[in-house]
This record gives sequence, structure tokens and C-alpha cells, in this order.
Amino acid sequence: MKKNICRKVLVVWIILLFVGANIVIGNENNKLKNTKKNISTLDDELDQQQTYCSGATELGYSDGYNFALAQSFTPQKTILTRIFLYISRVGQPYPFELAIRKELNEENLTTVSINYNYIPIDDEEWVEFNFNDISVVPGETYFMIMSTQSKFMTIYGVGLGNNNPYPNGTFWIGDWQDWNDDVNFDCCFKTYGYGKPPNKPVKPSGSTNGKVNFEYIYISSTTDPDGDQLYYNWSWGHGIYSGWIGPVNSGVIIETNHTWNKKGIYKIKVKAKDVNGAESEWSDSLSVIIPRNRVSYGSLFMRFLKQFPILKRFLFLP
Repeated sequence: MKKNICRKVLVVWIILLFVGANIVIGNENNKLKNTKKNISTLDDELDQQQTYCSGATELGYSDGYNFALAQSFTPQKTILTRIFLYISRVGQPYPFELAIRKELNEENLTTVSINYNYIPIDDEEWVEFNFNDISVVPGETYFMIMSTQSKFMTIYGVGLGNNNPYPNGTFWIGDWQDWNDDVNFDCCFKTYGYGKPPNKPVKPSGSTNGKVNFEYIYISSTTDPDGDQLYYNWSWGHGIYSGWIGPVNSGVIIETNHTWNKKGIYKIKVKAKDVNGAESEWSDSLSVIIPRNRVSYGSLFMRFLKQFPILKRFLFLP
């Protein structure tokens, strides 16, 4: 078993060396052609990209081995809509498969397959992979996984740039179980999406001292970079939440009521979510002290006198 793993790793690194030294297409200053083929117009925006190409690596059957390729990336938008890859083909390979994963060996978040006749022969061009929109977390790492079935001497060429041209991700090659990264290379790609999360809400304001079973009002607000309507979720402390309330327009001050039925110190905070599901950070918290209701002997005595008014006259009380 160990010998097989070692053999796989050795083959992987031989292929990586081959990528860097022997299958360079063009030269170091090769500028990518911005073709219109397969490019559609959608209501989304360019998010991440790596457009420098110094060569290409093969995807498909070669010397008896067919490894999958992967490129990690870090989105800054909340919805991922489509990806462009700079690719070509030799012959008539099986379809080109592109999947998106949160981790290399996890389930696919989405996947799309393109037949060879949509991919140019010999020279790389931008090819669009349009899949069902998926929610992603801005700033976290995701992987695009490229694969095809083995077919002798019919392969795809995937454009690469050397000298780590994309600082927010890494190129990987593997056999679906074992993956090896090469920090020197990055695939040529463009990711598109839309939506930015709402800004962090302002710290709630309202009473910081209160009584059990009394209702108090708290306010906060935030804005959405895209101008989307917002929902708000309040954390009242001790694991109690309001649930999503809304929607309201971006920038509108919201107020929410709450009653505590036990004494304690409660740290309340609020977060926002836009209509596309993108969530903000939690606001800074406001501490609220709710003491136990104290028994007022004066009030008890006055209630007692109301029940016995003759005592009130006897005591010469007004």
C-alpha cells in the first residue's frame, strides 16, 4: 500500500515538472485572447481572476495516468454564478467536468459538464461554465475541480501561469484521494458572482438597567453595499434569539421590544441578512442588567389599607 502511494506521489511530481518544463504553449509574455465565444451577459460581476498564461497542462489520458486538477480561490462575493477557464482540446475527448467544493475531498457544491465541441481546438480560449448559483462565504477558500474520463491521446489543455500569479489560491493535482499542491502555478480562470454582505450593524442602544417582566425597546441599523433590503436577528443573551425580522430598507433604523423574565446580565447584539441570504457580522454587544424585583413593603401596606379603609381613618392617614 505504501509503495502504491509513493508511486502515485512520484508520478504526480513528475507530471508537475513536465508541466513547468515541457508543455509550455507560447512564451512568458503570452497575453490571453479575450474571445467572445461562450460568453453570455448576466446580471453578475467579475470577482476573482488569474489571467496570466505561461503555458498549459493536460487533462485526460496521458502515459496511462489521468489525474484531476484543482485550483483554490477566495471569493469576495456571496453568490457564485459562473466560471471561465482558459482551455483547449486535442481530438474529441469525453466532456470536461467542472465542480466546486469547499474542501478537496468533500462533496460537490455544484457541477457542470461541457461537451468537447464547445471547446476550441489547439489554442486556448475563454470558455464559460455556467452552473446553478451557489452561496459562498466571502474570504473563505473554495476549490474548482477539473476532470474528464480517460481517452487515449484525446486531451484538454488547461492554461497555467507560473511564479504564483494568483496570491489567494493554489494549483493542485491528484487522484481524488491524494492531492499535491504546487505553489508556483495557478490556473487561468475568472469567477463571477454578485452580492456583498451587509455592513456590521451599529451597537444596539437602549436601557442598560431594567426589571424582570418589563418591556424595553432597543434600536440599531446598518447598510447594505448593494442596496438590498435587510432582515435583522437579535441575540438577547443566554441563547435567546428573535429570529429574522423584516425586510426593511437599507439604512433604516429598526427598533425591537424584548422582555426578560429572569434576573441576570444579558449581552444583546444584532446581525443583518440581505434578501439574497448574505449575513453580516454580529454587532458589538450592549450589556443589560436585569435585577430581581424587590418587594416594596410600603406598596404592600398601602394595598392592605385599601382593603381596610377604616384603619386608614384610625391612623389619621390622608
